[in-house]
Amino acid sequence: MRINRIYCKTTLSEQGEFEPDERVAHYLLNVLRLRERDKVRLFDGSGCDYEATLVAVTRKKAILSIGAAHDVVTESPLHTTLAIAMGKGERMDWAV
Repeated sequence: MRINRIYCKTTLSEQGEFEPDERVAHYLLNVLRLRERDKVRLFDGSGCDYEATLVAVTRKKAILSIGAAHDVVTESPLHTTLAIAMGKGERMDWAV
């Protein structure tokens, strides 16, 4: 099952509640069609993801209960090497 990741403009903290603005609530309820007890991940740009569960849902509002925080590893573990063949004339300058 996929867990959706939602950006929040406000600073988040563990073991709290969060009420998203109307636009985010519309996205959660009408686009993703989430219901009570569905889980999402919230992030605020601080480097942590927070587990959250929908606890109260009305027609235009949603209240999320925030759980534990998890550090996010964004760097790829893969090592990449890029190689190009020698081109003629301007093609090599363009590639560089």
